[in-house]
Amino acid sequence: MGKIKNPKIFYKNLFLFGIFFVAIFLMIRGYLLLYTDDLDVAQKVIKIGKAEIETVTGKKFETQIKGLKKNDDEIYIISDEGQIPLKDILYIDGKNINQKIIKNLSDRAIKGIFYVVSGGFIFLFLILIRNYI
Repeated sequence: MGKIKNPKIFYKNLFLFGIFFVAIFLMIRGYLLLYTDDLDVAQKVIKIGKAEIETVTGKKFETQIKGLKKNDDEIYIISDEGQIPLKDILYIDGKNINQKIIKNLSDRAIKGIFYVVSGGFIFLFLILIRNYI
């Protein structure tokens, strides 16, 4: 291997390249957080197994949750009782499940926007300082 002819320029470019990849990483991570499917979030919030479900109509029953399914932008809980739309369920095991899903989605959106904006600011910073290093 040969010797680096101009180490100052080489290390400057290496530094700028590293900052470039940090900005790209932040923006991709933010994009992935922003475009998370609500079914993925619901699967993290709703646990599979025995649960006591209370519907909007006030009907309470205990059932075995087997999984979740999405049809036409609506999430269904697959249980012993059949397929129950998530919008008809008020509480699962005494917890307001829709509120938890919405809170989780909004937290992810805020983080995603933060990552995308910070990645953009790093790009602007990179453009501004590239001639001054």
